[in-house]
Amino acid sequence: MAQHLDVDKLLPPARTFTLAGETVDVSMLPSKLVLELARNRAKFEQEGDEAFDLILDKVEQMCKRSNPVVTKEWLMEHSTIQQLMAVIEFVLAPLTEMVEGKKEAGKQAEGSSKNE
Repeated sequence: MAQHLDVDKLLPPARTFTLAGETVDVSMLPSKLVLELARNRAKFEQEGDEAFDLILDKVEQMCKRSNPVVTKEWLMEHSTIQQLMAVIEFVLAPLTEMVEGKKEAGKQAEGSSKNE
């Protein structure tokens, strides 16, 4: 029997934000960017300007896919620090949720093996 998997149906729900009148769609994060973020997660968790610049570079790459106006510089010039942090958290939320989900699954597996 023939099988067919239509992965186009696996698209995530729409995720958009608006800042200074510009709307940005960050629904579809390319695998390449997500994998780069995952690989560099330890660097991102460091404090300091270098880590913040790395994060902001990735956020810019994600935003520019749907709205080329929204660059790193544009984000910093058109937002308060609270708005900028909210944008970063929103854009990175799927990755954060994925990583936290894996950590939780690992804890549950660890806990169940201790109970046996």
